[in-house]
Amino acid sequence: MSRAVLAGLVLVFAFMTASRNRVYASAEALWGDTIARRPQNARAQTNVATPLLRSRRYSEAEQHLRIAVREQPDLAEAQADLGVALCGRGALDEGIEHLQRAIAIEPTYAAAHHDVAEAYASRGELGKAAMHYSAVLDLDPDNVLLLNRTAWILATADDKGTRRGARAVELAERAVRLTRRQDATSLDTLAAADAETDRFDEAVANGRAALDLARAGGDGALAAELERRLALYRRREKFRQ
Repeated sequence: MSRAVLAGLVLVFAFMTASRNRVYASAEALWGDTIARRPQNARAQTNVATPLLRSRRYSEAEQHLRIAVREQPDLAEAQADLGVALCGRGALDEGIEHLQRAIAIEPTYAAAHHDVAEAYASRGELGKAAMHYSAVLDLDPDNVLLLNRTAWILATADDKGTRRGARAVELAERAVRLTRRQDATSLDTLAAADAETDRFDEAVANGRAALDLARAGGDGALAAELERRLALYRRREKFRQ
């Protein structure tokens, strides 16, 4: 989702008169005034929807975004944001369709890839989710959250065709390096990837390190999960979602 809307307005605001600044005390007021005068302005409709999405007012955002995509179907941001609004209120099929349209318009649209990956993951379509997470990683290779999410799917998915153990190890090792072995989640992911590739000694070592961090941080719920997984690795068994 393009959540940095209006950043470019800073320079414009600098040249506004004091009176205009008072009228447009917020970006929301500015775009609201624009669509009141020009309701067919797709960009304005999209920008009005942005704070609504942030506030999870999905149905209100959807109303503006449907106008935006009707008036300018090739506006990738509007297609993606409509997809997010629809997914947010549970209409996953239609939401994914609009997110995919945004990606077709702008193949390197990282936010759209991320959002459609989340939508697929929520439906249990982990192979498709991993594909789109990987597309974001191509653009943002040091994103620890995405490294972990992608590696976790590739290491633990029930579907054999989705699992890619060696790739999972590669991504998880990167996350562990970036976090200097001080992130329990990254170590947990690496342990699962190690187990998937039959490196059970490494899985036990990394799982134990993750458990130690969770305990030191007072995260009892995570520690309990890690203990269960560590027991699997000690029995030379792999973890499956």
